[in-house]
Amino acid sequence: MLKDHVVLVVDQSNAVREHLVSILKNELHCEHVFEAGNADEAFEILHSGQKIDWIFSDWEMPGLPGREFLAKVKETPSAQAPVIMLTARGDNENFMSVAQAGVTDCLLKPLNVALLIKKIKRITSGDERRRKERYKTLAGTNVEMMLNTGKIPGSLVDMSVSGCLVIFSVSNVESFGIYDIADMTISLNGAPAHVKAKLIRLENYKEDPEIHKLMYAAFEFVDVTEDTEEYLMKHSKYFIPAVNLAN
Repeated sequence: MLKDHVVLVVDQSNAVREHLVSILKNELHCEHVFEAGNADEAFEILHSGQKIDWIFSDWEMPGLPGREFLAKVKETPSAQAPVIMLTARGDNENFMSVAQAGVTDCLLKPLNVALLIKKIKRITSGDERRRKERYKTLAGTNVEMMLNTGKIPGSLVDMSVSGCLVIFSVSNVESFGIYDIADMTISLNGAPAHVKAKLIRLENYKEDPEIHKLMYAAFEFVDVTEDTEEYLMKHSKYFIPAVNLAN
């Protein structure tokens, strides 16, 4: 899967680096992996002119925390690549902090091999954006997400019969994570649609990255019945074709 890709792994722990490198080489067939034990070593590689296709980095790295490291990476022309942060903290506050920093994705330590592979497949294929045409919604289209922690209100950004992109307030969130299932109610022209959806991506509110109170959540519809799909297609006439959707 990553045979011709170049990967940089940044972590102070030799054991973590060895484990991740083993996964990359043995499971994903990546032949070009650079290792760094800290941020200084990482930037030596990034500033060497070597093009990097993927970066895996420790979020709690000593000397240069994850948010600052990510900001410097984005300033490096040779490192315009997906950044996956590794964190040992699974609490919601830390999870949201990592997501709001604008990372491509994050993984908990110890690493789950199957989940790592699944995330990389999603990133490389972009299935949730390309499988079917999406539609940018008219203003005022509300959506309600029911998770195990309660209801989360939001607004639809775009939608297709395969999924949707929602903007919501972080203050309304107690705890949820990637691949959680939500019962969604989408108000289309006054008529509600009820559908189950899997959370597949969280990202910062790009229109104003300094605002950390709003986030995007991308969902993939699951167990869609023929009636629900027909309903969504029928109501797509209330939408206009989307251009430049959030990446």
